[in-house]
Amino acid sequence: MAGSGLWRKPRWAIVWLLAIDVLVAVWAATASFMGHDTLGWPVLLRFVVFAGCATAHLVGTREPEERRRDADRRTEHVDQTSIWFFGAALVLPVPLVLALVGLVRVQRYLIARKPLHTFVFTSASIAASALGVHALSAATPLRAWLTGERDLPREPTMDMLIAVGALSGAVAIYFLAQALLVGVARGLITGRWSLSNLLGDRRTNLFILTTLFMAVCAGVLQAFVVVLVLVMVPIAVRSTRVEQQLKQKTADAEHDSKTELLNDRGFSPAAAVQLYGDQLAGRPSALLFCDIDLFKEWNDRLGHIGADQVLGALAKVLRTTVRDSDLVCRWGGEEFLVLLPGTAADEAVEIAERIRLRFATMALTVKKPAGGQEVTLNADERDGDGFTISIGIAVSPDHGTELEAIKEVANQAMKTAKDEGRNQVVLAPVAPHRAVTPVG
Repeated sequence: MAGSGLWRKPRWAIVWLLAIDVLVAVWAATASFMGHDTLGWPVLLRFVVFAGCATAHLVGTREPEERRRDADRRTEHVDQTSIWFFGAALVLPVPLVLALVGLVRVQRYLIARKPLHTFVFTSASIAASALGVHALSAATPLRAWLTGERDLPREPTMDMLIAVGALSGAVAIYFLAQALLVGVARGLITGRWSLSNLLGDRRTNLFILTTLFMAVCAGVLQAFVVVLVLVMVPIAVRSTRVEQQLKQKTADAEHDSKTELLNDRGFSPAAAVQLYGDQLAGRPSALLFCDIDLFKEWNDRLGHIGADQVLGALAKVLRTTVRDSDLVCRWGGEEFLVLLPGTAADEAVEIAERIRLRFATMALTVKKPAGGQEVTLNADERDGDGFTISIGIAVSPDHGTELEAIKEVANQAMKTAKDEGRNQVVLAPVAPHRAVTPVG
């Protein structure tokens, strides 16, 4: 659930985020106070084992987790630490469950790359899931079976059915608590309330259910011998690494290697979904068609390596100027697309102007192809020795509802900007309406 700042989110999203943080804190405090668990050595041993397994898992997956988090920087990231949270919630007192969540989350925060309020809300969602599992485990014979207070059911009897049902219920509680808390927040922030937007996509949910299956295994294994949980560590590490490798292959196929932005394969399907969602909600969408001015001359002057640095400079400007919910794509050559969901024409022009100005004033030092001499470009926008960009804008539904149609209109607006002197923003006319920014 990406976002640039808590107070910039919609009002009801802010209320939801803060309310959940407070309610989960109250629930945690109440459950800790009302609990009657004794902290004997078997309980402490279980905590030490789960904490040790979680720490080993964190250490063993730090690099792939950093890569996965980078790939997921615009979406919710799901890791496999739930294996230890879920297992601990089945058998440990609430204070120790919360201590484990805190221990792991503090370590994860170092690589989370998320705003603090987002990280706190996600942690509260995890705590809510763990508290729900703990409540179910304590309300049924499940906890007594898993802690050795009662013998585990070993034959297909009613107790066996109750145990399977309780474990299935615990999985459902853990999954739904996080999915709904985060899904409602996502809906309030984006304004999209589809089932997939609320509960997540199929691949992510399959990954979560696989993680919870391993969590059930960890909880059952410790019922026989506590240290048996250790066998889940290499399995969890391997699972995380395989998931990272699969995600990396997908990311490589959907991203441009020079700029690390989306390519057509990654952009078009996501943009089509965004456009359709805005249309259903009655919101406008804006598409920016960006083209670096006189790029062939820059390529001849700087060589391919230098020209690639110019492409990278524009990619950096785009990434740091648009919002987390926007889609940015290197369409091909020196052409870039930016889809701005939920954005009307006036706001799109403002965003495009910021992009144009930042690119035209962004100092970039590159080496010339011969002799390796360094040259600084855009040191002063007025000296005429810098790169610029022309941007055309089309807005849905005014200019169409299909991605290809909107893209063609934005492309024509960009060509108009080129014809009228470059280094400017042109909004495609609508009966007729056009906003042109003079050359700066």
